[in-house]
Amino acid sequence: MLKNTNILRGLLALILLTSTVPLVWAQAEEELDSMFDDRPCCRVIPPRRVLTQVLELDDAQLEQVAALAQEIAATVGPLREELRMLIDDLKAELGSADPDPCLVGDLVIAIRNLKIEICRTVHSFEGDFNAILTPEQLEKWLEIKPHFCKRRKHRGGNDGGEDRG
Repeated sequence: MLKNTNILRGLLALILLTSTVPLVWAQAEEELDSMFDDRPCCRVIPPRRVLTQVLELDDAQLEQVAALAQEIAATVGPLREELRMLIDDLKAELGSADPDPCLVGDLVIAIRNLKIEICRTVHSFEGDFNAILTPEQLEKWLEIKPHFCKRRKHRGGNDGGEDRG
């Protein structure tokens, strides 16, 4: 009788565990996804044509923006290189004859965390860019900025405002 009770307890614990783990995971995913709901990962500096034609920056401001773009690229570049290496590792593991599920999971989590770190790093320069603008330019930028902040795939590239051509 004691053995049957232990078996029932074990089964009940297993049922509870398997039913709560997906809920906990879903909650963690929601929290992670909501981290940037109000600030999607987007350009801190708009493309050059917006700087010159819409915001009408003068030459001195354009020089300051170019210097800021270089600083952003220098800061984010190593993180993006690390991201590329992690993605390559994930592709290699998934392309192998017998991918290790734990390694795949670890790589997916590392990639997601690094993308969040890149977004945070890019956004840390937002105040620097805003400080370059006059009050009128800042008002105009804040008005049009949502058009540059739609959710998009994370890709290597320049968040510094240079056109890709």
